[in-house]
Order: sequence, then C-alpha cells, then structure tokens
Amino acid sequence: GFKSRGLGDVYKRQLVAMRPQDPYYQELKAQILFETRRFPEAVAEYERALELAPNQPLILAAYGRSLLALKTSENNEKALEALEKAYSRDSRNPLLLQDLARAYAVTGNNGKASLMTAKRYSLMGKKRDAAIHARRAVGLLPNGSPGHRQASDILHAAKSSSRKRK
Repeated sequence: GFKSRGLGDVYKRQLVAMRPQDPYYQELKAQILFETRRFPEAVAEYERALELAPNQPLILAAYGRSLLALKTSENNEKALEALEKAYSRDSRNPLLLQDLARAYAVTGNNGKASLMTAKRYSLMGKKRDAAIHARRAVGLLPNGSPGHRQASDILHAAKSSSRKRK
C-alpha cells in the first residue's frame, strides 16, 4: 500500500514548523497519518492539536475516530469521551454521529448506538432508515429516559412524514 513517507513527511514538517501553534496544521498532519493508516501517530498528533484547541468539535471528532481505529477497550472508552464532547458542541455532523454510534456499539451501549444512527439518518432526510433505528433504540433504552424520548420523537416524525407522502 501507499505510504506517506519521504516527500510528504517533508511537507508536513515544513507546514507545522511554519505555524507550530496552529491547531489546524496539527490536525492536517494527523489526518494525513490517519488516512495512511498510521493510527498511533495520528492519535499523538490529534492530541497535540487538542492541546492548542481543546474544544474544537471537528478536531475532537477526528481524535475520537483515530482512537477507535486502535481497537482497544481503553482507547474505545477514550474515543467515546472525545466523541461525546464533540457532539455536545456540534450535534449536526453526520460523520460524527456515525463515529459516536460506533463508539457506543463497541463499548456495549447498543441502545445509544441505535439512537445516534437514527439521528444521523434523520439529519440526512432518510426517514425510513431513521425509523428502523429509532424503533430499535426505543426497545433498548430505558422507558422515559432522554434517549428513549428522543428515539420516540424521531419515530413519530418519520411516521408523520410517511403519512404526508401518501
């Protein structure tokens, strides 16, 4: 496979050297490492970017995604924490919702995984898919919990939408 070594590494180092306090340059370097499957290095670079911009939701989300790629229970828990923090700042990012659903699934919370998937499909306008996952979430989450109510709302909205089309 393609490796981002050699000339690409020179450019990454030069970019970061030009603006060492710019979290977005750090994030770009981390993204390149992630996309070339150098996950441990990507995690370290995302951590550096987060030192410079600790509450930036896109960097938090990418950091969480890179932690999930390491596929260990400790990193899955750290990923969930980062992704939840990102979600609290940006709840309308479909990729973040997908990663958060995956983090909930790998940490054993299938109800919240289904809820996040339902939210993602609803956000994308895919009401039928949203309803499938919302129905699953309703069955898995405690009755009356905030997640249960959110899943019920998505299910209701999807049903209303399908009745209007008929």
